[in-house]
Amino acid sequence: MNKIIILGILTANIILQTTILNFLTINGATLNTTLLLIIVLSVYLKPRDSFLYALYSGLLLDTVTGVFIGLNTFIFLLLAYAISIIQEEIVKESYVTPLLLGIMSIVIYNVFSLFFVYLMGYTVRFTHYFSLNTLVEIGYNSVIMLLIYTQFGKFYNKRMKEVKY
Repeated sequence: MNKIIILGILTANIILQTTILNFLTINGATLNTTLLLIIVLSVYLKPRDSFLYALYSGLLLDTVTGVFIGLNTFIFLLLAYAISIIQEEIVKESYVTPLLLGIMSIVIYNVFSLFFVYLMGYTVRFTHYFSLNTLVEIGYNSVIMLLIYTQFGKFYNKRMKEVKY
């Protein structure tokens, strides 16, 4: 897939995530589509490419949202690296794969976010993390992850069939 197209998709996604998608909450749970796209790209693309997309997305999201610069970047890079390690063993055609990756990524994202916010000296309510809201967020993001994963998989597999070696 063309790198410019992927960068355009990631940029448009960040714009949508920080504007429109912030209003589409369920019980206070928001979508983190950038995280989901990084996971999908890490599954299908080379580790180096997914790492660079994670870096780009993290820095852009940190800059746009005004969150601590580097927090999203660090988490995205960590997840892209972890998925690139297990990339060859992942069954890409299974519907369980995006669900497990979505659940794992949301939990890791929230744990690292809370940890770094706590280290910065802010008051963190850990009971809020272990509430029903987190389960709703995991479910909400996992359903969207399944949709993104299947659509990207169809497009990627179609594109790979068109490429002649």
